[in-house]
Amino acid sequence: MCSKSAIGHGVITFLCSIQFIGYSGCASSLSTGTYDPDHPLGLFVNSDLSSSNLGAIRLPGGESVYVFGSYFASGLIQEITGAVLQDADGNEATATLENGLVKRATSFDGSTLDMSYDEVSSRRIKGRADVFFAGLDESDQNQTMEFDIDLQKVAADLADEVRDLLGLNISDSEPPEDPLGKTKVFDSALEFEKTEARAQLILAFAQFHIAAYAALGFVIVEIMSAVVGILFELVANVVLAVTQAVIIAMFTPFILLGEVMRLAVRQPLFVVDINIDLNVSPPKRPR
Repeated sequence: MCSKSAIGHGVITFLCSIQFIGYSGCASSLSTGTYDPDHPLGLFVNSDLSSSNLGAIRLPGGESVYVFGSYFASGLIQEITGAVLQDADGNEATATLENGLVKRATSFDGSTLDMSYDEVSSRRIKGRADVFFAGLDESDQNQTMEFDIDLQKVAADLADEVRDLLGLNISDSEPPEDPLGKTKVFDSALEFEKTEARAQLILAFAQFHIAAYAALGFVIVEIMSAVVGILFELVANVVLAVTQAVIIAMFTPFILLGEVMRLAVRQPLFVVDINIDLNVSPPKRPR
């Protein structure tokens, strides 16, 4: 997990911190117990059902991923619409999601990726990606590519692909099954006014939240690694300014964002009101 990579020691430390904060195995520590609000670490699920901020994953190195979307009144997640990665210096990379797929993504340097889909199934997605490289000359900044991605890639193969393309060592464990849309809402009209009741309600569904984060994180890594591979083959060999280093710098934050979500299953979990109980300033929801 901690070998050298092409993007430097900072990313290695970041990836290692994802592993070291959590417990061994695949189960999170379900807890509403004591934590340090000045240095919150772990997976935090928001007890405010009216908020678009569903939760946050905070790591020892100062990095965080915030997940956005909406709840059913029962406490189950209705949908996840976006995620934001903040590094220790406050730089942000964002992903906007639609129907469980990446719609738009912005990297640390302002480079963007816009995805449109012609075919979507449980096995395959096909469409077009419009890429904007913020650091290049105007004549080279905008690139368009077609993609056809096999969504049946096993985790071990995906880990090998990410290592070969980006020099990153990510987890090769399979994600849990995505529970969104497969769990009955017992009473979608139920309202809970007391914070304690909301926290207990969300805690009852915590494993579903964790699995939803992890499954979606796997899909993000899967899509981004496929796009990187296509860019290496089609663009970097044609447009001289678009080197592999440029592509790696742009896409590494997206891979890290997905990997943090994917490894949410390893983090200790707390149910809190993120805007009140944590001494943090959450980012804005990506659009």
